[in-house]
Amino acid sequence: MKGAAPIASGLPLRAFYFFYYAALGTFIPYWPLYLVDLGYTAAQIGWIMAILPFAKIVSPGIWGWLADENKQTLGLVRLATFLSLCSFSPFLFHVLNEYVMACSIFVFGFFWSATLPLFEVITLEQLSQNTSRYSRIRLWGSVGFILAVGAAGGLFRWVLAISDLPWVLAFFIAGQFIAGMMVRHRTSAWHGKPEGLVNKTLFNKKVLGFMVGGLLVQVAHGPYYSFFSYYLQQNNYSDLVIGALWALGVGAEIFLFWFLPIMFSVLNTDIMLSIGMTLGILRWGVIAFGVENISLIIIAQLFHAASFGLVHIASIQFMHAHFQGADRAKGQAVYAAVCYGMGGAIGSLLAGELWLSFGGKMVFVLAMMIGMIALAFQMPIKRLNCNFEGGVGR
Repeated sequence: MKGAAPIASGLPLRAFYFFYYAALGTFIPYWPLYLVDLGYTAAQIGWIMAILPFAKIVSPGIWGWLADENKQTLGLVRLATFLSLCSFSPFLFHVLNEYVMACSIFVFGFFWSATLPLFEVITLEQLSQNTSRYSRIRLWGSVGFILAVGAAGGLFRWVLAISDLPWVLAFFIAGQFIAGMMVRHRTSAWHGKPEGLVNKTLFNKKVLGFMVGGLLVQVAHGPYYSFFSYYLQQNNYSDLVIGALWALGVGAEIFLFWFLPIMFSVLNTDIMLSIGMTLGILRWGVIAFGVENISLIIIAQLFHAASFGLVHIASIQFMHAHFQGADRAKGQAVYAAVCYGMGGAIGSLLAGELWLSFGGKMVFVLAMMIGMIALAFQMPIKRLNCNFEGGVGR
């Protein structure tokens, strides 16, 4: 029974990812439709959807600094999740004014956006040198996403109204808080000394190139996260089919996560990032020109395994390798703030501003072009060997 304890201790980790991404899986595809139901225009939806990624620019750095300085990462995760649940409560009463909506999303996002990068540090710390297990723990987040997005599609078609979306989200955030309370406080010593976040690490050429490429990747994802459901709806896809397509993409991601340890034992991080970005470029092109053909959209959704899943896992490991010692939480926070925060906000704002003037097709063409620029920044990066079975090495 030697393996029982690690498995048991991993259950709260899996549950936390499950509920976090279940909330994300109901927010991203359905919040734009919820805003449409409230009477918001495409331009309003674009800038409101940019608020949550904008909060990621501000929030993770502050919480990451607090975690590294006070060595209370788990306690801060619990606090941030609890405050996320409290700050989400105004949505249960159907906020109608767009500025009140924007302020409420920012306050919620300030707390909620802090939880995942801090929890990534906890998970990698719990795994110690056995980082091969990371992708198979993280895949439970994808399971939560796929179950939530699939179930929500059916719920909003046959049981609930789209106006009930905030209550569904509140349920998942509450589950995330309970899972965080169940995580055991176990720390392990990081190997190596802090490298100096600003002076030595952040302005390293490899890290700078990686960060610019990662930011542009998320800018390219902006139209997808903010308007993919709306784009499909404009092209006569039903809510049930839209939910199924989202679920398909995350299902492909889960499949990839299971086999990633094998892939990373053969290929290094740089190659994986390049593959993920290249398939992302193809994905936006297919969505732009093939939206009327459901077979092509199915193929595009299968590419989600690469454009998000492969890039995300490789990026987490890249930051894990480059930010050492007391800089662990700061490193993950910087990645979340710059790439997911700034990149996501810029992508949503651009999509919202350009959608009415140029239409969905041209917005996704722009995403494809931005993806090409991101790949150009990734290509010169010196390769970083990444062996999941023995940890991450240079």
